[in-house]
Amino acid sequence: MTVYGLEGLDEISVSGQTMIGELRNGKILEYMIHPENSACRCMIPEALRVATVEESRNVVVAALENKPGAARDIVALNAGAAIYVAGKAASSRRVWRRRSS
Repeated sequence: MTVYGLEGLDEISVSGQTMIGELRNGKILEYMIHPENSACRCMIPEALRVATVEESRNVVVAALENKPGAARDIVALNAGAAIYVAGKAASSRRVWRRRSS
């Protein structure tokens, strides 16, 4: 699986659509997902931007402490995708619901 958050992220985005390329059963599937089709709310891109090392530390700690917000949501979405790719989830639908594109 490869992912590309359309605002320039190299991971599944919480602020907009993400393009997915997936090799499944010998076939390449391409589709888009959106954070609103998961348990996550759509966040503005600035919700993950930090200016200092201290801000970065606070964002990481908040995500690890399971505090609601963009950092926790992006970690959860991407961890869910990793669980799916590792074959530990029967379907990506448990990670996200595909949005019609």
